[in-house]
Amino acid sequence: MYKIRTDGSDDSALAETSVDYVNASGEWVYYSNGADMYNVYRVKADGSANEKLTDLPPDEPGTPVYSPSGIYVIGGRVYYRAYHSEAVGDALFSVALDGSGATVWD
Repeated sequence: MYKIRTDGSDDSALAETSVDYVNASGEWVYYSNGADMYNVYRVKADGSANEKLTDLPPDEPGTPVYSPSGIYVIGGRVYYRAYHSEAVGDALFSVALDGSGATVWD
């Protein structure tokens, strides 16, 4: 994942990994890391302080993957949709911006 100025200058790497969904809030960029089971991470817009926010369980054969779809930063929390369980299917998850206080609505 790179950042670049709108005039095409000053491109620099923020995260050297496979990145899917991305959102930004303040000085942070939030993204799902494809190289780490699509866990949600954040990195400062200057490329420093790359931090893991979630700890998704490993995918198991025969079950849907836990990969978050969409990342939204609203009111001091990061929201994403991901697989929850066979009984529920997908659910809405959220964590505080620092990764604490995980909640799920199923």
